[in-house]
Amino acid sequence: MGHAVERFVSGSPGRVAHVALRDPEGGWSRSWRAGDDVGYPPASLTKVPLVAVALLAAESGLLNLDARVLPEVFHTSAFPNVLSVVSTPLTLRELAALAIVLSDNLAAQALLDVVDDTQWGRGVAAMGCPGLARPVGYRDQDFDAMWSETTTVDEQVSILAVVDRLDSLAPLRAWMGASLRNNRISTLIPPPARFHHKTGSLDGVHHDVGLLDVGDHTAQVVALTAAQPDPLGTASDMAELGVAVVAALSG
Repeated sequence: MGHAVERFVSGSPGRVAHVALRDPEGGWSRSWRAGDDVGYPPASLTKVPLVAVALLAAESGLLNLDARVLPEVFHTSAFPNVLSVVSTPLTLRELAALAIVLSDNLAAQALLDVVDDTQWGRGVAAMGCPGLARPVGYRDQDFDAMWSETTTVDEQVSILAVVDRLDSLAPLRAWMGASLRNNRISTLIPPPARFHHKTGSLDGVHHDVGLLDVGDHTAQVVALTAAQPDPLGTASDMAELGVAVVAALSG
């Protein structure tokens, strides 16, 4: 497994990767990492803690995920998005699902608009990530500001561990497993294996992080990149990493 992680990182500068296998006691005792964890723009990876905070707020009675949002309050975008064809009110729960399954920016923004600072603070504290910054936003005008956000492998590992551990975040884990955007690591992974993941993309930035289930075994997989000159090549290298992790879990 270590060779596969090193091979992915050596494919191009600006890459870091981490793979950890869950042990019988539920911990992550076996892990491999390569590359410089210097901090990367997270892009859409921030949607995972956003949805996690919403679910935790709902569990605490601070947010009603069955509340409906009228289409006329949705933001607009020059980029393709599912909300541009929605003509009926959607619940916050449905918007949370769309933010993960389709990585829809406007669905995520509609959720961010109703999650207040108190809910955010309580949620990230409950996740054990009290320093996690609130996302700058997902509107077209927020794209430049996204470059000022940063994430690290350790931060992503912490978030994935919480998603895997907390029963209240089971819907989030399921939505990550139903992702229809940017296969990357899961491209060559056949069912019944399932990668519960989220990708993040900006110019030259191509991430994929998640929990890979193969039978009774689970692995954390984090691949962060920046300044990638060949997006297709990066995606192909991620797919090869995914195959190697499946082989490790199946062995």
